[in-house]
Amino acid sequence: MTAEEYRKYLETDFDDVDVNELKDIRKVRIDRSQTKEKRIAQYLKQVGNPYMVRVGNVKVKIRFANNGVSFEDAFEEMNDELPRLLGDIFISIDRTEEQAIDYGHSFERELGFLTVHGFLHLNGYDHQTEEEERAMFSLQEKILEENGLER
Repeated sequence: MTAEEYRKYLETDFDDVDVNELKDIRKVRIDRSQTKEKRIAQYLKQVGNPYMVRVGNVKVKIRFANNGVSFEDAFEEMNDELPRLLGDIFISIDRTEEQAIDYGHSFERELGFLTVHGFLHLNGYDHQTEEEERAMFSLQEKILEENGLER
């Protein structure tokens, strides 16, 4: 993609884009073992406009802070370690209230759980194996307990 194409995407007016025309970022999958160039190509192929995506029915405009980090820089260090650009956590307040009732604890505890759980995922933790689950959930409970959010 040329600099001119990037600029065009970056300058797209948020209000002029139909949410249904955007790629749902939850469905984007990138093979992190590939080279930076291939990861960028995978991402662009899936989303089209790298600066505007959606999460469910919510449009999201992506901007990089004025700290010298560019779109390309975000892919530079992506490997098995922490990426420089972590991401976002989206939490539905309505669903948080429902889950608090379902699990029999306070809204604050459920909101804390969802926030910490999302934060740990952004920082490379997962629970695909029993070992990963033990490590992640142990740290998660420790953080919640230290902040007065026990079950």
